[in-house]
Amino acid sequence: MADKNIQLMAHLMRRAGFGATRDELELRTSKGYEETVEELLNPDSYEIPDFDLPSLLRYQPGF
Repeated sequence: MADKNIQLMAHLMRRAGFGATRDELELRTSKGYEETVEELLNPDSYEIPDFDLPSLLRYQPGF
């Protein structure tokens, strides 16, 4: 069942536009699907770091 939950979380992260390492997927799976969705929808309510502007501009120069 754990592999099924990790696959479900990996699918969520791909659909949301994020990639995730196996470690991140395991962490998010332990938090739960609903909490992860809330975290993605309300990033200011959680300790999610801001994106790195220089890296963004490096890979998306027209941004």
